[in-house]
Amino acid sequence: MTDFLGIRFELLCFYENDTLKFQNPIYSNCYKTSVSEEINNDLTEWDYNFKVYPNPTTGDIIVECNMPSNLIGEIKTFNSYGFVRGTFSLHSGQNKLVIKSEEIPTGISLCGLYIEGKQVLIKKVVKNTK
Repeated sequence: MTDFLGIRFELLCFYENDTLKFQNPIYSNCYKTSVSEEINNDLTEWDYNFKVYPNPTTGDIIVECNMPSNLIGEIKTFNSYGFVRGTFSLHSGQNKLVIKSEEIPTGISLCGLYIEGKQVLIKKVVKNTK
């Protein structure tokens, strides 16, 4: 695990010339599932009702999700290099956030749902120039 600008990064796998050179022994493969079983294996993507729209966009984006009452959640946005651009707290029940255009760089970004500090869902956001 590495700290960079106060953000923790953990390498899952490293490929070079289509050859697996490293795989983190903590994980069984190089990919994270869309819903973490460590959080609550009874919940699915549909239970969270995680939506990011309009997508593609030239302006603000709206993020909606449903948070169970017993869990702490947040939305994180990332640029195409993986740097966190914004973090937004969620409350229990239905959430609807407006993320301003200035906080989303042009190109491809990611918007992730984190519950109890663990990433459970992530969506790609495409922002075009006006």
